[in-house]
Amino acid sequence: MEHRKEVDYQKQLRDKTSEIAPPKEDNTTGKLSHETNKRLKTFTTETCNMCKLGITDPRLLSCLHTFCADCLTNLKSMIIGCSENGSRLKEIVASATRRVILCPTCDSQTELPRQGVMGLPVNYILYNRRMKQLKTPSKGPKIICDLCTSDNWATYRCTDCGLCLCTICKEAHNRQRATVGHVVLSVHDERLNDPKFSNRFQSAAVCFKHPSKEMLIFCETCDRPSCSSCCVSEHGDHKCNLVVDVCDKQSKVIQNLLMQAKPQIQAIENALNRVASTTTRLQQKADKVCAEVNSFVDNDIRVLEKNRAALLQEVARTVEEKGGALRTQRVQLEQLLHDFQHSCRVTEDVLTEGSRNEILALKRPLVRRLRELNRVKYAAEPRENDNIRFVPQKKALSEPKNERLIKGGIITQALCTEKCVLKADNNLSNVWVGSKVELVVVCHDPAGLPYKHGGEEVWAQLQAAHSGSPNHCSPVSVVDRRDGSYHLEFVPDQSGLYSLLITINAEHIQGSPFNVIVKPRLVKHVGVWHCCCFCSSGGRREAVCACHGSMPGSYHS
Repeated sequence: MEHRKEVDYQKQLRDKTSEIAPPKEDNTTGKLSHETNKRLKTFTTETCNMCKLGITDPRLLSCLHTFCADCLTNLKSMIIGCSENGSRLKEIVASATRRVILCPTCDSQTELPRQGVMGLPVNYILYNRRMKQLKTPSKGPKIICDLCTSDNWATYRCTDCGLCLCTICKEAHNRQRATVGHVVLSVHDERLNDPKFSNRFQSAAVCFKHPSKEMLIFCETCDRPSCSSCCVSEHGDHKCNLVVDVCDKQSKVIQNLLMQAKPQIQAIENALNRVASTTTRLQQKADKVCAEVNSFVDNDIRVLEKNRAALLQEVARTVEEKGGALRTQRVQLEQLLHDFQHSCRVTEDVLTEGSRNEILALKRPLVRRLRELNRVKYAAEPRENDNIRFVPQKKALSEPKNERLIKGGIITQALCTEKCVLKADNNLSNVWVGSKVELVVVCHDPAGLPYKHGGEEVWAQLQAAHSGSPNHCSPVSVVDRRDGSYHLEFVPDQSGLYSLLITINAEHIQGSPFNVIVKPRLVKHVGVWHCCCFCSSGGRREAVCACHGSMPGSYHS
């Protein structure tokens, strides 16, 4: 009987304080009372990004951004379907199965439930903060006693039932048998900010279909909480447990996803730093190239003045192309970083400030959003390099006879010496003394594509490798073809084993140094062959001539 009286008394108190009870929703519209919304919008510190006022009746979208329910109702929804030609998005008739709204902050899609905006999950964390502000005189307007019929100011607050009381009602509250054990504190008492008391004013996650009932049961089959009535009617054969029994387990699922998502924030920030660093270096090098261009063109201003604008325009175009790609990547990474930061912040607020049933009520949108973010693939390295440089000479593709060669050019390709190759018409192991050897070095970029520019510092030398002439070197001429290839030419003057060293910008190309075998040139012998050994051996031994020439064994004329 005592328990029955206490329940009836608590119901009476809730009825008398409907304008501040959390969250009191209408059975048909699900909206908070107009007076409560008006008071909350007046002085709350966190604002709705749509109405720019204090957020009320906060509803959570799939991207974890929160807006007022009234503001979301004013958004134009889209009907999502699939047309006959296979397009994914099309506005079709209202009988379509999916209806979505776009988040005003990030343009993410949120599918509306059958109940519309009021079927979206309530952001209990923000709601609890608003209600705490509403009932804290130091942060909001003065509060009227919840039990008085006249407008008496409240000077006390019950930490058990959340009522604001005047002095007379406080004394009556302490005399009631059902509330005699409640802790009543002054509204200015700092202990009201203690989580031990403030957590008692958190709102209950109520059922949308049955607003008078809390969702105390969690259906693991449907992955959502429900009230006792819905559990019987909709989850009869499902795996259901009490919220208090499964909250810790389900919170760990959210916590694990949060732990996966939070490191991505630092990774994205690092990626943004690398993009910013590349952009800065690109601009610095572009400025340096511009300075080089100006200095070079000023030396021959009469003839080359018209080339200055062309060169600078090419630099600007290169910077715009590469900088545009980097700016686009930066914007994408910044949006992704914001999504991760916001989602992690909202999730942490739910886990730290939410009650068990509130955590489970918000589990689906939290898990869905965190999983969605954790699946996002992004480029952690800059999509463009910072390679841009100026070369002093570049031949014009077409030029009038009375025009000089264009001096200078802008190069955006990067040279990779490891992929530069040597092409030879003859075998380097079969070179004769006094014969001219012609070679071609073909340059490539890091992607293996032909390097189409000249002007590199190519150095080559033919160095003797045999012990008889360790310091003997033959000169090698290098001719720049201005198309990414270089012509090499040398004439060995002594036989023996040589090493051909080829470097570009002081770095060896692929295969350098190369082995070169130089053989002595065959000359016409005018002496007398001492061929006794040669003949007696059947041509297997060496024959010596009177001119000191020799004919190796196994020789056949």
